Amino acid sequence: MTGRTLKIAALVVAFAAGMLVSSRLGVVEGQQRKTPGEGFAAVPGGKGGQDVFGPYDPVQNWPRPLGESLPNHENWTYSQATDVFPESQDRVLVTFKGELPVLPGGRGRGTTWLPQIGPSLKFPVGGGVPVREAASATPSFGKAMDESDGRPGVDWRWEHVIMVFDRNGKMIEDWSQWDRIWGRPHDVEISPYDPQKNIWIVDADAHFVSKFTHDGKQRLLTLGTPGVPGTDDTHFSRPTFMAFMDANTWYLADGYDGTRVIKYDMNGKKLLEWGMKGTPPNERRPGYFNSVHGIAVNPKTRRVYTASTWGTTAPSGLPTRARTSCWPTMPTDTSSIHGARSARARDASGGSTALPPTRTAISTRRK
Repeated sequence: MTGRTLKIAALVVAFAAGMLVSSRLGVVEGQQRKTPGEGFAAVPGGKGGQDVFGPYDPVQNWPRPLGESLPNHENWTYSQATDVFPESQDRVLVTFKGELPVLPGGRGRGTTWLPQIGPSLKFPVGGGVPVREAASATPSFGKAMDESDGRPGVDWRWEHVIMVFDRNGKMIEDWSQWDRIWGRPHDVEISPYDPQKNIWIVDADAHFVSKFTHDGKQRLLTLGTPGVPGTDDTHFSRPTFMAFMDANTWYLADGYDGTRVIKYDMNGKKLLEWGMKGTPPNERRPGYFNSVHGIAVNPKTRRVYTASTWGTTAPSGLPTRARTSCWPTMPTDTSSIHGARSARARDASGGSTALPPTRTAISTRRK
């Protein structure tokens, strides 16, 4: 009996040791190169990866409080920042959804029960500091459609939608002369090939793209019909991002409500487009999108990358030997890229694959 007990104990110890070694090997395999800045693949052996925080630390009080740069703004702060473009350390362009009032902090402010919303709910909670969701606190266009949009001038202000900061977070340029044209600026870019460094801004909710001089004083070009959605050559459907392939061409993702990618020259002449409306959530047909949100390019390979939502595939209209492929970029929780789920990638070697809609993917097109 004693010998049998010892054998069982030895087997248990050996099994536990094996599990421990296996666990450690798994950690090493899945998290190689943990030096800050290098990241690691979330799924061992998978393409891509995600290092959520990277080697960076947040810079406190960047940008500086509005009251330090603007008169009569001591009680106001920034609303949602929708995009940022760092031209240099001392010229950082940021787009906002206007301004919000500064919230009072500290304890002793009391709480309010909210039975009209649900049982056992009160606000503020914890230490008495309220929490505000900035994205929905300011309505697009700076226009209140009903009481749910709050009170203009009290709950929010549609001012200073485009601002420029230096490395210390101090405002150095004020583009408020353009405040009234914006619905919700979504992307700001400068072509790396443009010696004049003109500034391009995509407005998702107002359905247009505008090009400005480097100092923001002149509006040089507008594509789309501001305030009017559509899918023809003079309208967009909530466009999101743009990307420059070279000195002569760029691409537009159109968009939140659209299902196409459009190629332009630098004068705004349309060269081509692709994409058709798909059927969520398990779209698998080549050339169909359910939306086109993110876009990027690789000038060396001439590939166009798009990120989309709910079973999206890559574009159609490619040469005969074009193919699609795809790869995951992160686990199921995809909120950080607006819920993108799946897509396809294309090159010139034939064949196709598709990714299940529970994982994120990128689609590409060689052009």
